[in-house]
Amino acid sequence: MAVISATVEFLAYSSVFICLFKAYLSINKTWRRKHVKDVAESNSVMVWALTICTSLPMLIKFSLIEFDLSVASRHLITIGVAAFFFLVASGYWVKGYRKAGLFRLVLRALRLERRESTDLLKAFLQPRGAQQIEGILYEMATVDKDLDEREIELLRECAAKWNIDPPETKGEDATAKTGTEASMPARLVAPLIGLLPRLRPARQATPPC
Repeated sequence: MAVISATVEFLAYSSVFICLFKAYLSINKTWRRKHVKDVAESNSVMVWALTICTSLPMLIKFSLIEFDLSVASRHLITIGVAAFFFLVASGYWVKGYRKAGLFRLVLRALRLERRESTDLLKAFLQPRGAQQIEGILYEMATVDKDLDEREIELLRECAAKWNIDPPETKGEDATAKTGTEASMPARLVAPLIGLLPRLRPARQATPPC
């Protein structure tokens, strides 16, 4: 039993060094790029703030109440890594940003994160063939050879919601873009055919013997 207890204790303290090495690798990978704006905006201020908030009580608990050096050390390392990436996400090292102050940088990062908070959800909810659907809507809007501002705004709104490029509508002649009236049905049906799944030929029933 003593051997098992000693082995577990050794593994627990070994995990601290592994955690420290992992933290070094994480910070080292970002250290040379911490001043890049895209790197800063690719990190979430909220995530790292929540990491600090969840690890800090555990650090206090295992440091003062239920003393456990290995667990407390791991949470301390986690807080250190989270603090570094929190500064990176705020843009603290981005050239020209530090003058604004850390508080304003955090507010700016939170506003950006709020605008982008639904990007992943929109990617999952984006309909298949969204670009083709947008093209069909454009063709339908230009059937009367007149594309007014309300229709243009609707097309751009759909494109923004689906995270696709809106159709080019400025300075274009609707008749030249869509062709003649005779070709309009074919131009509308062709994209629809591309969206339909290919139908497999039905298997012929085997005649009874």
